[in-house]
Amino acid sequence: MRPGEAFDAAARPLGLDELARRAAGADYVLLGESHSSACDHRVQADVLAAMTAAGAVPVLGLEMVPAERQDALDRFNAGEIDVDGLAQAVDWKGVWGHPFAVYRPVFEAARRAGAPLAGLNVPRRVVRAVGEGGLEAVAPEDRALAPGEIIPPAPEQVRDLERVLERHAAPGHGEGDPAPAADAARRERFLRVQALWDTAMARAAVAARRAHGRTVLILAGVGHVENGWGIARRLRVLDPGARVLSVLPWRGGQGFEPARADVFFLCPMTHSSRLGFVLQERDGGVTVADVAPGTRAAQAGFLPGDEILAVMGEPAQDLWALHKGALRAGRAGEPLAVTVRRGGRVLELAVPLAGAGAAPGAAPQGAE
Repeated sequence: MRPGEAFDAAARPLGLDELARRAAGADYVLLGESHSSACDHRVQADVLAAMTAAGAVPVLGLEMVPAERQDALDRFNAGEIDVDGLAQAVDWKGVWGHPFAVYRPVFEAARRAGAPLAGLNVPRRVVRAVGEGGLEAVAPEDRALAPGEIIPPAPEQVRDLERVLERHAAPGHGEGDPAPAADAARRERFLRVQALWDTAMARAAVAARRAHGRTVLILAGVGHVENGWGIARRLRVLDPGARVLSVLPWRGGQGFEPARADVFFLCPMTHSSRLGFVLQERDGGVTVADVAPGTRAAQAGFLPGDEILAVMGEPAQDLWALHKGALRAGRAGEPLAVTVRRGGRVLELAVPLAGAGAAPGAAPQGAE
């Protein structure tokens, strides 16, 4: 199977035209992504183009853009600004942060199709307020941007989100760790914010469907889509009886779980790091897929094809190892120490992290 090819939950191959027909018959299509995966975004663009060819141009609902930026999206919808202008108009770096370049194929496909864009999320200031004090803490002028109530997660999603939170907290346990009460408060904030995102995005998607009278193709992180826990759970409350199709990337290997979605597409896990390399996770390991000239990764000596064996002395079996290692290095004020295999040699490379921004591993933002 080649990257980008789709299949159903019974592992039967699914052509793009058949996927488009299924999507056209749904009221909402939840198309999951890892935000930095160029492969995921190419598939999103292909699905949008195929739905258009099937005569079912959808509304494109975006986790990446808060609903308060809809005026800018409407300028794009009206043809007043192009794809490059869109990034500036919505303040992409400010509202999202993941590279606009990997999303470009999606927006180019939307422009060709004439698919209207709809912002689904809430602004960061609303997220902060709800995280700290619930909906009551939202400023009066922002209350229209938040849902009237937050639909809580299902118990099985709570358990999954707790595991995500534990992975984020894994580096650095020991002296100076938060007290149990602080841990409990952190857990409650995390669960409340996740529920806010899923509820707000479902509410905005329902409004977009009613406004445009067509299928809403929702682009959102994997964690908002898988198992029907996130956005789909809220859609069932807000739009009872609506037909929902879930589509997720599969990263290869032995970990296929058919209950996670209705349809899957193959895209090996990759991450474009601000340090200047593209990392790929496959078959229980991580390799360097590409290195941009002149970047910190290039200056440290990384080359395409390097197999990453360890990060900060810990074995590297997945991209999380890079994320955790970068957190440890950042807290210690040290360079990121990476052991790689190149041909028959094992090399020790070090990358300074000062000012690098996000960690080079694929750490999910929220429920990516």
